[in-house]
Amino acid sequence: MLQIQHLSIGYRHRTVLTALNATVPTGTLTALIGRNGSGKSTLIKSVCGLLPPLSGSIRVGHEASGRLHTPGPRDIAVVLSMTRCATPMLTVRDAVALGRLPYTGITGRLKDEDHAAVQRAITRCKISHLTERRIADISDGERQRTMIARALAQETPIIVLDEPTAFLDYSARVQTMLLLQQLCSEENKTLLFSTHDLDIALPMVRRLWALLPTGSDTPALIEGTAQQLMEDGTLQHIFPEVRLKKHPE
Repeated sequence: MLQIQHLSIGYRHRTVLTALNATVPTGTLTALIGRNGSGKSTLIKSVCGLLPPLSGSIRVGHEASGRLHTPGPRDIAVVLSMTRCATPMLTVRDAVALGRLPYTGITGRLKDEDHAAVQRAITRCKISHLTERRIADISDGERQRTMIARALAQETPIIVLDEPTAFLDYSARVQTMLLLQQLCSEENKTLLFSTHDLDIALPMVRRLWALLPTGSDTPALIEGTAQQLMEDGTLQHIFPEVRLKKHPE
C-alpha cells in the first residue's frame, strides 16, 4: 500500500499543492490525472523521493498489519519520462541490471541472485531478443519496456511511473498499459502512474487520483474509481471538452 497524508509539495520558494490525502491499495493500478500545470509531475517526484515534501507524509506498508514506514529504494522503483533517459549507450541487459543497485553495495557487482532477478524482469517484459542491443538503437516502445523491466528488477512492491505512454504510437501505448495491468494482477505490484492518455488508461485502471483545477472549492486531490469520478462529475470538471464513455469497473 502507498499512502499520502496531509501532504504539501513544491519547491523551496513555491508551494504547488497542499493538504493531499490519498491511498493506492496493494496490487492496484492507479492513474494520476489532471490538466497541464496541475502538479502531476511534482507529485510523482515527491512520492518517489526525488523531491522532499514540504510537510505531511508518504508511507508504504501492508493494510493487514497496519504498520507503515517511510519508503526507500527497496520499497519504490521509479520509471521517469523517456525524455530523461540517461543510458542510451548501455545495452538493454545492462540498463535492466541498474535496477539491482539498491542490493549491490558500493562495488556494483552482481551476485547470482541479482542476475536471476534481471533475467526474470527481462523475460516478464518480453525483451529477451533485445538484451545485447543498445538503448539508443531500439524503438520508443521497446525502450519503455526496458525501463519497466529495470524497475521490475529492483524487486520493489511499488512502482511509480511518469507518463509511461508518452511519445509512443497507439500499439505501443496499449501494450505498455497491458503490461502494467498484468504486473498488478499477476505479480501483485502496486502501481501509480501519471498520464494524459485517458482513452487507454481509464478502461484499464482500478483507481484514479484526480488533481482538480486551481481555485476549486473541493480538495485538490480526489480519489476513487473511474466510474465514481465520472458519475460525480469530477472527470467532466477537469476535462470539460472531453466526452468520456462509461465502462464497467
